[in-house]
Amino acid sequence: MIAYDIPLELITTNGNGIIKIDNGELHITNNKICIPSTFKLPFRIDITLKANSSNFKLEVGKGSIRFAGDIQKSGGGILRADILTGKAEPVKYEYGNELPLDEFIDLSVMYGSKATWVELNGMKCYLNSTAPYIQLLGQNELSEELVGGFNIALGCGTKRTLVVKSFAITEYENDEPELTNDELHLSTLSSFEWYIKSLPPEIQMTALSLDTLIMRELKTTLKFNRSIDKYGYVTYKTTYGLQYQVRGFGKNRKQTINWVQSKNKPDYTNEIFNNLFETSPEFAEALFNKLKQCNPHKRECNKRTSIDLNGNLKHVCKSKIPFNMTPSGFDDIKKVILAASEILYK
Repeated sequence: MIAYDIPLELITTNGNGIIKIDNGELHITNNKICIPSTFKLPFRIDITLKANSSNFKLEVGKGSIRFAGDIQKSGGGILRADILTGKAEPVKYEYGNELPLDEFIDLSVMYGSKATWVELNGMKCYLNSTAPYIQLLGQNELSEELVGGFNIALGCGTKRTLVVKSFAITEYENDEPELTNDELHLSTLSSFEWYIKSLPPEIQMTALSLDTLIMRELKTTLKFNRSIDKYGYVTYKTTYGLQYQVRGFGKNRKQTINWVQSKNKPDYTNEIFNNLFETSPEFAEALFNKLKQCNPHKRECNKRTSIDLNGNLKHVCKSKIPFNMTPSGFDDIKKVILAASEILYK
């Protein structure tokens, strides 16, 4: 093997942000640094760094490793793109997805001949033994362009700062580190498990409890189906038109309930509100006040819903009710869904 300790003062930049050496550490703000050489597979990257946000990216060839804890349209944890194709890798693995911020951590990324893996402070948090480059490397089919080596860069976005204490790269020939059988078979996660794991710890159990209620206890009553789209939105829909959606990531974390209107699906929002009012009048009135009054001049008002709660009438275009992503917010969602169950299962 050949180990390269990259002198921080030789690292270059191709961005417009700030880069400076202070007390032997490289400070990067809104910028990207480039290592002034290329490196041949298999190799390992070892960086000691401190970040004020998980929104930074290590680029290798056409691929990347990203920690996406605060990107709105992605889940928490590690996102990867293949170094040869740049294509995102969809497989989700069991990992601890909390990246320590504002403290120095040891980040290691191994692009080996049998697997790619990522380590945080010595603990493996991602492993993939099926990346396209691994098969090509084993068959000695890398293109001439890539035989010469891969470029490596590290960058952070707007108002983001990285402090790099050390940057080292090790190239291997026949002496790369070997993995155990257990390490080569990290358990994968379903999309829903991945979504739950990406939520803040204080609401993970609450979200799981509500999912159990919806998908097991009320499955027969309301006939819920659950789906997760590419943006990480979890949507529960019933055959009656009731829809519950959770946007679990980023600054706009929220959950909503609404009625998907159609000719064949009556809107039971008024009945549900009045059912809630019988048992929890203050709660029903608080939800009622959250509803936006409809503008009759807007096109979507051709499917207007009228809600009469204790003599107060409100017309809404889309009876969408917002809830906070907190334990109490999940409890409120549960009350509405149980009220809907009583109305629909009469």
